Amino acid sequence: MSRLFRATEASLNRTVVIKVLPPELTSEVSAARFKQEMEFAARLQHPHILPVLAAGAPGDLLYYVMPWVSGESLRHRLEREGPLPVADALRLLTEVADALAFAHDQGIIHRDIKPANILLEGRHAVLADFGIARAIMEARTGSRLTGTGSSVGTPGYMAPEQLAGDVVDARADVYALAVVGYEMLAGKPPFAGPTAQAVMAAHLTEPPRPLVELRPEVPKALSDAISRALSKSPGDRFLTAGQFAAALPQAGSGEQPASYPSSRRRASWAAAAVVLVLAILAAWRWAGSRADTKELLAHLGTAADSSRFDDAAAILAGAGATLAEPRFEPVVPRLAGYLLVASVPPGAEVQLIRVSPVESFATHPVQAVGKTPMPLHAVVAGEYLVRLIASGRDTLAFPVTLALGDTLRLARQLPPADSALAGMVVVDGGPGPGFLAGRFEVTNAEYARFIDAGAYRDTTLWPAAMTVGGLATDREAGLGRFVDRTGLPGPRGWNGGKFPDGKADHPVTGVSWYEAAAYARWAGGTLPTAAQWWRLALADTKQPFPWGGDGATIDQRANFGLAGTTAVGSHPLGVSPWGAHDMAGNVREWLLDAPPGSEQHVVVGGAWQDPSYMFEQSHAELFDPG
Repeated sequence: MSRLFRATEASLNRTVVIKVLPPELTSEVSAARFKQEMEFAARLQHPHILPVLAAGAPGDLLYYVMPWVSGESLRHRLEREGPLPVADALRLLTEVADALAFAHDQGIIHRDIKPANILLEGRHAVLADFGIARAIMEARTGSRLTGTGSSVGTPGYMAPEQLAGDVVDARADVYALAVVGYEMLAGKPPFAGPTAQAVMAAHLTEPPRPLVELRPEVPKALSDAISRALSKSPGDRFLTAGQFAAALPQAGSGEQPASYPSSRRRASWAAAAVVLVLAILAAWRWAGSRADTKELLAHLGTAADSSRFDDAAAILAGAGATLAEPRFEPVVPRLAGYLLVASVPPGAEVQLIRVSPVESFATHPVQAVGKTPMPLHAVVAGEYLVRLIASGRDTLAFPVTLALGDTLRLARQLPPADSALAGMVVVDGGPGPGFLAGRFEVTNAEYARFIDAGAYRDTTLWPAAMTVGGLATDREAGLGRFVDRTGLPGPRGWNGGKFPDGKADHPVTGVSWYEAAAYARWAGGTLPTAAQWWRLALADTKQPFPWGGDGATIDQRANFGLAGTTAVGSHPLGVSPWGAHDMAGNVREWLLDAPPGSEQHVVVGGAWQDPSYMFEQSHAELFDPG
């Protein structure tokens, strides 16, 4: 349904894919509506969804742009290898189900799940063309509800109701994904025929042969989940891909399905309530006294058998115990990573708060694990927020993620709370010298003090020559441009030299590069270079976000919410490895750097009105410094 072109986006020197839809498919499609629907699809930000970067309609051609994925499609792999190893098929099926669950939670249906739309990047699945069928259908109908009597999709993977042109919902995606899962495991789709019409008729009338009959090593739980998802009647299937994902066995766990949604993002709220009830029961049962060690070990061993680390952490919290206690040594190798924390000065209290499940983080218990230098400490594998608390020092919080068997050795410095270094974080190591950086984005209140100090009249803070709007100008004329709505010096969105009411602790916006650089000089520093900013954001990790690789909980970790700025530090789970807040989202930030030979300067981090992928280094932008 498209022509594909590999292209280079000149402004960022990155490779992208352009898909151009043929006029015969889109002759009845409203270009404006198509672009609107593609913008809607572009808001889906998930590690297993390939994002839409841009869309347009020059002349009678509709197109959209996606990142270039260097791997092959699932279709190519199936054609080359035939049936996949069960573990590989289960992993890919789970990842696509996770992506669909994320979309279904937001009321978005893919409508064209098939192996050609599942790209393989490394060992992982990325679902492409999300929202394309929706965009074409709804740009034709002018409605967010697919009309009866028409359908867009691929017949070999379409649910019976979709083939019939009936109204479809998330259960149609569940059906199509089950067809893909069946094909990965059996080496062929569940329905076949000499013609497209015969295949469509089989989807409507024939029951699929159970996978365990074709391939006995397929776990029965997996075969049963796919069989249910292939039910002819939508009412007999799983309601959403999240329910489908929860019914799949976890890799390496034998027959048992994933019973606890804490091990899967976006599982059903009903199942999440079960986890909460279990945690409450555990707390009631064991609170106030030491639980029988043998019984605790049995519960922890059961959790370890299926890698349910969140459940193990809840059991320990309910018992008022920690994995570092000698009595739990038998299960430590099956549940733990190891953490060692040092600080300057020493003697800081170390606190750990388990992050998952993110939605209930505010209620999670705080675990005090000793003082720095803390010896090697066994901790249930997973993500934690670490707090370092010392008298007379700023409290520092930063994330760590421990995989099973990992050992992390961390050292952090705590600036004095009553000094000029208060509110800073210390960044050391790496390829360059260490440096200090602000813990938070500069607020309106802080910038107001800069203005009140007469900074716009202090010529030592401003260059003698400027470039504003691409034109060279002198300092006096340039400063005359940096005024608010009433003509007073300050950010362009202020009025009468004042920031908006109730926004004192929100980050300042609407300042030029020259104003940002002048503020930094006035505060005794400089704007960060690109190397410094990215080290502050990611440290030595190769993760896509400051907190790690979790793209499914971005709403709880960063402000990409399309609703304006938030107070600095409002997202404690989005903090960087050094303790800097709002590196991703909220507002974009000026860097010191300008490309060689250019007057433009770099802006990074993404803002509240951006999609989350604007945080990525490849999406750094260049702007006129004025």
